[in-house]
Amino acid sequence: MENTVIIVSADHGMLFPRIKGEIYEEGVHVPLAVRWGEHIKKGRVVNDFFNFPDFAPNIMALAGLDLHSQMTGKSFF
Repeated sequence: MENTVIIVSADHGMLFPRIKGEIYEEGVHVPLAVRWGEHIKKGRVVNDFFNFPDFAPNIMALAGLDLHSQMTGKSFF
């Protein structure tokens, strides 16, 4: 488990006015939890803006892979 990265997230659910695709709290606030052994301190809270296209670059960075030039996401590593 110390070398395993676990990522859990969710979506907003149904589409409501001023929710998905808008820069209101309800449009950008979805759950995201990451566990990576001793690499991430338990209970740490980060309020940075993280977008779903950022998942692939982070996973690829963990695997030591280079990003394709057309990828728009950014790795936080």
